[in-house]
Amino acid sequence: MKRSVALLSVFLLECSMLATNVAPLAAQSAGKKRPPAKGEPQLTLEAISRDSGKWGGTAPTQIRWSEDGTKLHFQWNPERADRNELYELAVNTPDTKPRKVEDAEKRWLSSNPGERNKAETLKVYAYQGDLYLHDLRTGKTRQITMTSDSESNVRFSSDGKGILFTRGDNLFEWVIDTGETRQWTDFRKGKDPDEKPKLTKQDEFLEKQQLELFEILKKQEKDQKEQKGRTKRERGPFPDPTYLKDTESVGNLQLSPDRNTVTFILTDRADANKAKVPEMPKYVTKSGYVETERLGSQIGGAGRVKVGAAQPVQKLGIMKAADGKVTYVDMGLEKREFGFQLIGGASAAFFGGNQAVSWSEDGKNSFCVLRARDNNDRWIMLLDLAAAKAKILDTEHDDAWIQSQGPYGWLPDNQTIWFRSERHGYFHVYTLSVAGGKPQALTSGKWEVTGVQLANDKSKFYLTTSETHPGERHLYSMAISGGPRTRITAGEGVFNATLSPDEKWLAVSYTNPDGPPDLYRMENKPGAQMTRLVDSYTDEFKSYRWRKFEVVTIPDSYNNALYARLYKPDKPNPLRPAVIYVHGAGYAQSVFKNWGGFGTAPFFNVLLQAGYTVLDLDYRGSAGYGRDCRTDIYRNMGGKDIDSAVAAAKWLASTQGVDARRIGIYGGSYGGFFTLMALFKHPGVFAAGAALYPVTDWAHYNHPYTANILNLTFEDDESYRRSSPIYFADGLKDRLLILHGMFDRNVNYQDTVRLTQRLIELKKTGWELASMPIEDHGWQNEYSRLDSNRRIFDLFEEVLKRSLPAEAKKTAKGK
Repeated sequence: MKRSVALLSVFLLECSMLATNVAPLAAQSAGKKRPPAKGEPQLTLEAISRDSGKWGGTAPTQIRWSEDGTKLHFQWNPERADRNELYELAVNTPDTKPRKVEDAEKRWLSSNPGERNKAETLKVYAYQGDLYLHDLRTGKTRQITMTSDSESNVRFSSDGKGILFTRGDNLFEWVIDTGETRQWTDFRKGKDPDEKPKLTKQDEFLEKQQLELFEILKKQEKDQKEQKGRTKRERGPFPDPTYLKDTESVGNLQLSPDRNTVTFILTDRADANKAKVPEMPKYVTKSGYVETERLGSQIGGAGRVKVGAAQPVQKLGIMKAADGKVTYVDMGLEKREFGFQLIGGASAAFFGGNQAVSWSEDGKNSFCVLRARDNNDRWIMLLDLAAAKAKILDTEHDDAWIQSQGPYGWLPDNQTIWFRSERHGYFHVYTLSVAGGKPQALTSGKWEVTGVQLANDKSKFYLTTSETHPGERHLYSMAISGGPRTRITAGEGVFNATLSPDEKWLAVSYTNPDGPPDLYRMENKPGAQMTRLVDSYTDEFKSYRWRKFEVVTIPDSYNNALYARLYKPDKPNPLRPAVIYVHGAGYAQSVFKNWGGFGTAPFFNVLLQAGYTVLDLDYRGSAGYGRDCRTDIYRNMGGKDIDSAVAAAKWLASTQGVDARRIGIYGGSYGGFFTLMALFKHPGVFAAGAALYPVTDWAHYNHPYTANILNLTFEDDESYRRSSPIYFADGLKDRLLILHGMFDRNVNYQDTVRLTQRLIELKKTGWELASMPIEDHGWQNEYSRLDSNRRIFDLFEEVLKRSLPAEAKKTAKGK
């Protein structure tokens, strides 16, 4: 199984100069502090709007080790092409350069994500819909299937004798010793042909009469039954077919360790399919006609329906292997509606699994994780499959909404479950006995565990945490019983490590404030030196002098400390303008001790060149700061989160010499919503704002995200009214720029159209709309990026550097 640790779930971008360990990186990076040089190149909007991979560089991503630990494979783009390609680097050969992997080689790579057997002798994986078996002893790989059907969800059976996989809606097994293939389930769509139709009383009478009168009809019916029985006996053991309704589907098929049952999740979309799914028009098309796309594949196939739509119904099924008979597990939750949470958590590829049912290694215990549809509870359920029942081992409740991303797993005693939970205010690691009792915390403190992985020998955990600083991520090891943690990575910054199969080495994507991330290797020892393996950045990128930031804390009106990155210009404009950037997603983190991202840092630097002070703000509701910060927006998006920006604006004016009348704000997605609310609810605080692809009315956004925070529209209308910009549009008194892609599958363009009509009816002035005809959520091409960057920059130049009336100047000077 691929061994890796997820240290950071945001985009990580690369460093610019070669370094042999952490300490010299600051001295060698492109962001190094130095006095401005005459004639040094200046960033332009045209330059930064190009594809960042071509003018700046592209960090290695999706890093994985070959099973023998001698090679690394990763996505990379050193040729500045239109897309990344797979590269290979032999790490034990000095001075070897990465080489591009040919297409014909890719399916044979042992680094392809898969699973090892318990004996650590074989690895199985799926590639492009076919299955491959790699022998860890000989290093040879063989192809198991070559079919037009797609095989997936491949794994070893508990006894190691077979390879289980899903094809279509059914579970199959390939027997290693014989090469035979066995089908464990027979789910089919449609009506059962043997199911006798319901007859009217008249038809029942006629059928009964026919059988009484004609012996030949009795004989034909008897012969048919005998022939079916004979065919089944001759064929041997095979599951009886189970017929699914058109609205039903099965997934997460798993064979029990004793081979007696197959568990599966049945999802019924009968009510969910009645919801209206938006259809998005395309105006710029090859055909020359307006074309539409139904947004039916989004959000796990449920479609991009609006909040409040009926959701799929799920239940855990048990199929007996002997006869194919199906029963369903009684979870004992009465009328509570729930959905299943995958055991591997949000990043199953990192945490080693995505099953709905997790078995202990001895095959005696199993559990599943449920999340309430009302978003307030998460349950860990101990399963009794023989009785088709479940028992609640642990309930985690949140009066706002539950954040339960996992992962979950078993300790080697087969009696203890480990998991990650926010139950005491921050994400930490806990254990839970199947015998009962309260969960026991293995870590604690006002910091978060962002990644968890059990070591190969199961004696310790590898943890990624923010305990040194909310904006840092470091790798630690800790005994499975808890206790002291041993820090492995050293230095300032964000470390994203992938363990080698033998856990002796780490492949690290590392970044700090001096430069974006690049690929390093280090021994899995505390404080070991890191060797930089590649240089991913262009000469053009290195020629620019990237301004440094300072991480600051800003007090808000509720005595919370807000984290922000403060960028100060070398030569402040005499008018002392400033711009505040607010990130998207809401529950995300922007303030790291890293270089930043190509979507923000270059534009920040253009603003700095023009004399602006720039503040990159993590507002209330952001990730990385605990449960209370996360839930401060519950039932009131646009409340305490926007108050964070107001406090930041006041702080800039009182501590940084910024003119309070010359502060702008901008952001995209949630940041666009944020900008609208800041201008609508706090006129005069921000002189100008640019809202990119903003949510304008939460009643029109998707269900999973919105229902968490605002409940349902028809049950909590007040939350939607106090949280949606469209209800506050009358407060607009400052300058507003709205930019939106007309083919936005996430925040539909309709959001902006509706707000536009509202502003027109309110007879508002000082606002403008720029529509991007072919863009989705975010700008995908250079033309749109340049147009957007120009409009935002021009807005700030025009408004934040305008002449103020004499009285206003005097007031500002007095402040």
